Amino acid sequence: MISFAALLLEISYTRVFSFKVSSYYTFLIIGIALLGIGAGGVFVALWRRLRAVPTERLLWRLSLVAAAGIAVSYFGVAGVALDTLNPPSSPGPVLRLAWVCLLMFASFVGIGLMIAVIFTRRAETIGRVYTADLMGAGLGCAAAIPLMIVLTPPGCVFAAGAAVALAGIRPARAHTRSGAWASLALAAVLGAVAVGARSLPDPVVDPVKTLSPGKLARWGFTSVFARWHPVFRVDVLESKLMPDAKALVHDGDWGSALHRFDGDLDAARERYENSSRRLPFAVAKPRPRVLILGSAGGNEILASLVFDAEHITAVELNPVTVSLVREHFADFTGRLAEYPQVDLVNAEGRSFLSRDRQKSDLIYFVAPDSYASMNGQASGFVLVESYLYTREMVREVVSHLNPGGILCMQFGEVAYASKPNRTARFLATARAAFGDLGIQDFGRHVLRATNKDFPIELSTILLSPQPFSEAQSEEFLRIVATIPRATPRYAWQRDLGRDFPNAVISLPAADLEQLYRGYPYEIRPVTDDAPFFWHFARFRDVLSRNNPALAHPIGPEDGRGESALLVMLFVAGGLSAVFLLLPFVAVRARWAELPAKGRAALYFACLGLGFMFFEVVLIQKLTLFLGYPTYTLTVTLFALLVFSGLGSLASARYLESRDRVVPWLMAALGVLAVFYAYGLGPAANALAALPLAARIALVAAALAPLGLVLGAFMPLGLTTVSRLGPHATEYVAWGWAINGVFSVIGSIGATILSMTYGFRAVLLVALLLYVVAAVTLWRVPLQSRDAAV
Repeated sequence: MISFAALLLEISYTRVFSFKVSSYYTFLIIGIALLGIGAGGVFVALWRRLRAVPTERLLWRLSLVAAAGIAVSYFGVAGVALDTLNPPSSPGPVLRLAWVCLLMFASFVGIGLMIAVIFTRRAETIGRVYTADLMGAGLGCAAAIPLMIVLTPPGCVFAAGAAVALAGIRPARAHTRSGAWASLALAAVLGAVAVGARSLPDPVVDPVKTLSPGKLARWGFTSVFARWHPVFRVDVLESKLMPDAKALVHDGDWGSALHRFDGDLDAARERYENSSRRLPFAVAKPRPRVLILGSAGGNEILASLVFDAEHITAVELNPVTVSLVREHFADFTGRLAEYPQVDLVNAEGRSFLSRDRQKSDLIYFVAPDSYASMNGQASGFVLVESYLYTREMVREVVSHLNPGGILCMQFGEVAYASKPNRTARFLATARAAFGDLGIQDFGRHVLRATNKDFPIELSTILLSPQPFSEAQSEEFLRIVATIPRATPRYAWQRDLGRDFPNAVISLPAADLEQLYRGYPYEIRPVTDDAPFFWHFARFRDVLSRNNPALAHPIGPEDGRGESALLVMLFVAGGLSAVFLLLPFVAVRARWAELPAKGRAALYFACLGLGFMFFEVVLIQKLTLFLGYPTYTLTVTLFALLVFSGLGSLASARYLESRDRVVPWLMAALGVLAVFYAYGLGPAANALAALPLAARIALVAAALAPLGLVLGAFMPLGLTTVSRLGPHATEYVAWGWAINGVFSVIGSIGATILSMTYGFRAVLLVALLLYVVAAVTLWRVPLQSRDAAV
């Protein structure tokens, strides 16, 4: 129950903070959760008065305090206005962030105290206890998604508190009947708040977000719809300044819009004749079959109807967004989903393509709001949108085009003249993909233009596996000339200037690497192994601050996310050292008596880093296979934790033959790591067309052996150190603390390394860490506690 509550609380807070501030804070939440739980172990080990309290009485009291603390902390976390997306101009924003971190830490430290009490007082059955811990955590992962849909993420915070209170009932009954009633009453109150969570005040968002009170007042926005969802929260706003449209807000920031349509296609044509959405239809075949990836509020569906598409398949990730067009605002948007030639599908675009057997004449990527969408998707390590813009994805799209078919990509550029990063990177990626297909004259396959569309400049890129004819190019240029504030940028038979994206298109292949190296941002082609399309600022530039382009940030690609990750890495590591390691100074005499501390520290550090590296990367890699980010997060964590629990339980059988078993564990881990690094992708692609239930079962089967192997290492280590001397409690807490410190670092470090070197490299590093751990464990003697004394 306690571990169930811990994971439910952790996952719920990642969604709250994606809405409140940014998805980057997912990593901070995970770090604070690990920090609080690890600190609980340290406090139990070092606080003598706690150890004097009978177990049942202590667990009951801790459950009441922890459950109440979760509820009280939430109001503080939700109500504090953070201003972290702008560079701090005073200590205030930093202090408010520190206060919020302290409140969340308080929520998790109570849970950590309860877990540590059970661990340290049941050291002789650590395998069974650790199994229960992982099983409960796995069930918390499995329940988080459906509970967030029913209760909302804030409601799930209170549900976690209710679960902690319920966990105290059984130990309370062993101590006092009135205590059990008190626990039940608290659980009932928190459960009632969870059920009625839609009446709770919304968390206060960062001032730069659309839903901040200042921006709502400035634009005269009023909310007409709000719905939480595990993918991202959706709000619909209306204003007198926008009589014919409603703002579609994703996780607190403007993402798209719903446009009024009364069913008159001729009247709508006037709007689209002067829009960049006309461009792909200008060169596509008449009455094209259209596939739209990211249909949002239906703007491109309507454009396709206006330009006489024969059939339209519109794919949208968030089911709440789909419901806006189908149900809640169906009349406002002209019931687009009910047109006989329109199929509106709730799916992730890349996964949909891998299973779809139809071919299209136009595949239309709608990405002017990509940062808003990415903000919602990154929660729980799942940066799913990036998989839409990789080298492999371009090849996948080409395979789904009819002869003469066109890929249309549109990006909103914050400052096209000075840093056309999104346009340049996609062109670099497309050029590499076309090269894979044997197409060397890339420039003959590209048309592009930009037009100023407040507050961005919209970049339109048209690609075709067949060279564009001169007639198509001339028609494209003619239509661009009719669009207000539009500029033609590239057509193969015209000299339209030498801006940077044109250099990416036309420079000889031998000179491309030098071009990429000299550009102030990272715009090399993106692959599925490192699908971080939006990672433009190099980490070394963010650290050194030698890149002049990052000196005056004006957009999300100016190192904002990279800086946040680095700051969180150092802050989380520093806080971990303070709360998990520094307290041992208070018992340095007893701590000094612990034998083999250095080897034990190295062992538990490698486990903390290695486990998180496997976990984070596998969640990412399996997103394409399961096709829906929330399924991936839930299924992957559930499978890993549950089978790790079973591996922990099995480890009790071979503890005494530890040194003979560990080589077999490492051999199995080596085979698995190589398969995940090199074979998982091809296997997933081959089986992508299977039904969802079958894919979920395959993921569980693929992760089962990894969980069984990884689950053995922690109880083997904890049992080993608990036998090394008279201070078993302190040693178990020390190992737990070291593991916690490096799990915190690993949760963030895995993402940084993946962004820099790719998933395959991180998996191989994870394997190396376990090799180091195994070698270290062999050097720690396995002996009974009595023998050690």
